[in-house]
This record gives sequence, C-alpha cells and structure tokens, in this order.
Amino acid sequence: MIRRPPRSTLSSSSAASDVYKRQEYGEPSQTMLRSCVNAALGRSLTRPICTRAPEKLREMHNHHFDSEKWEGIALREDDVVIATAYKSGTSWMQNIVLRLVHQGSNMPENPAEACPWLDLRVPPLEVQGPMLDSVQHRRQLKTHLRLDALKYDARVKYIYIGRDGRDCYMSLVNHWRKGNDLWYQILNDSPGRVGEGIPRFDEGLHSEKLLFDRWIGEGWASLEGETDGWPWWSLFDNVKSWWDYRHMPNILFIHFNDLLNDLDGEVRKVADFLEIDIDEHNAQAMMDSLTFASMKTAADDPQKTLVPLAGAIFEGGGGAFINKGTNGRWQGVLSRDQLTKYDQVSTKKLEPECKVWLEQGLQSGVDPNA
Repeated sequence: MIRRPPRSTLSSSSAASDVYKRQEYGEPSQTMLRSCVNAALGRSLTRPICTRAPEKLREMHNHHFDSEKWEGIALREDDVVIATAYKSGTSWMQNIVLRLVHQGSNMPENPAEACPWLDLRVPPLEVQGPMLDSVQHRRQLKTHLRLDALKYDARVKYIYIGRDGRDCYMSLVNHWRKGNDLWYQILNDSPGRVGEGIPRFDEGLHSEKLLFDRWIGEGWASLEGETDGWPWWSLFDNVKSWWDYRHMPNILFIHFNDLLNDLDGEVRKVADFLEIDIDEHNAQAMMDSLTFASMKTAADDPQKTLVPLAGAIFEGGGGAFINKGTNGRWQGVLSRDQLTKYDQVSTKKLEPECKVWLEQGLQSGVDPNA
C-alpha cells in the first residue's frame, strides 16, 4: 500500500516547490497540496480538480435532519467522518474504523454511541455535545448530509461510501418497512422537526415496485431544490456533492461492492488513509469480525452492534437493520420503464465517471482516489 507523502517531503521537491511558487494567494489550500503531491510524484492531472475547498452553502432540515448541529461542536484534527447518502455500508465502515482505531482492545462499551450520527435531529446537541466532548479516543462521526450542507474541516479525514442507487433504494424500502412505533415517535414527535413527518409505511403504496416512481421523481418538500429521494433525500445530489471534491487529500472514496469483493484490501486502504498500522498478529481475527455475516450476528448485542438503540426501533431488531448485504435485488422487481427512468435521472445528475463508479465500484475501471 502506498501512503500519501507526508507534508515534509513536499517542500524538498523542486517540482512541488514550483507549484507553490505559482500560487499568489497566501497559505496553500488543500487543492494546492494535492497538486504538490502530484507534482512531487511526477503525475499529470488528467481530470479537472476543484479550485477551492468545500464550502457550506445550505442547511438541511426534515424529519431526520438538523444540519445546524454540526455548528455546535468543535472538530478535532484526528476526527474521522463517515459519509453516505443512505444504505451504502455506513455501519459497516463505522465498524471498520472502530476496530482499526482500537485494534481489538479497549473497545467502547456502546459502539453505537461512540459513532454518532450527528445530523440526526435526536438526541439534541445539548445532550450529544457533552458526550462527544468527553470522548478520549479518536472520534468518528457519521453523516448523511451533502458536502455542501456540512461543516468541513481540512484537518479531518472523510470517508465516503458509494453503492449502486438501485441497491440503496431496495435496502431503503426495507429500512422504512421495519420501522416500529418508537421509530416514528422519535422522528415525528421530537421537538424541532421542520416540515411534515415521515409517512407511515403502507405496503399498498410503498412497496419496492410502487414507491419507485415517487422516489426517483419527487423530492422532499423541506429540502429546497431536490427533485428525487421522496420521502428521504436525494441520493444523486448527495453523491455529486462529494464526488466534486474527490481530489481533496482528506477525502477517501470506498465502494460497497469493493468491500464485498476485497474486504482485506479495502480495510488496509482505510488504515493507510487514517495512518493506522495494523497489528498483523491480530489482522485475520479483525478481518473475520468485519465480514457482513459477523456484523449481522452481532446486530442485537448492545456491546458489539452499531445499530441505533441496538435495534429497538426496528421490527425484528438489529438484524432487520443489518439486512442482506446483497446487490441486484432490484432485478425482476423494477420494470423496464422504471430502470430507464433511473438511468435518465442518474445520467442527468452525475458525470459519466461518477455514474459508472456508483454502479460498479472499482470494477468499472474508475478510481476516485487516483
């Protein structure tokens, strides 16, 4: 595994130094640093890169979101933020990072509380903030926000996980179907909700085949500008917001398919990105604990699971939240017209490389981290 060169090596490279000399506006940005890395390694930039760091441009509020909670916490330079649109392997990556950080020892007593979803409306910041401040180990935070709705910090490491949107959709319907009365009570009745509550799941309206047309063609009313994702949020707008900054040195892209196909290699990629050395004596045991099957087995154990409230808000418990971990279930369910509509929307919203990577991962030949 090749580690990104430390900053100290950049100043010793004449090629990198020339890049700095061409800049005329003060302290180098993260994009400039990436240019220096490429110059130092003799790489040519074959694709355009962002010319500025990510900026927060919007707030997001609905039955789940309160993006303003991020403004109330002090980020640390070694924080890890795990980001997805939804149902893309978020808990899987949280488990990977947790086990890399702790290497099997001194694991948190309640993993779900140790890896909070900060932009979820509940618990409020008044409760969650002090809990985060008290964490002594390296923290990880979870977000489902678009990058342009997130408080970005160049010192923080961000890991974005992608998955074929059709697979995300199928898993999302199952997630909604399994929500119990407590789930609806938390989302809809907690103070501070903006907009309508999430509707009760109705098999006659919201089954995988019946919901699709609304999910692909209508946004949630309180999320300004979004045109798909009902009754949640836009998967495509979320992916695009992160993809546009894929060249930032503190953002790593991982795909759900690649976790399935090469768990060991992807875990080591994450460890390298986070600058964590794996204890090879315990590496195989750690990899075994990180398989999807192992996570599902542990889904109802509060001392092992990353499922919110250990699955108390889902019919069937944590095992219903950690569902199948398989792809392609949309085949034979969605009609040809629905699949055509998916292709039209994804083509319109995503650039070609992003679209093919989202559907296939590294097998597409596209590496967002290159």
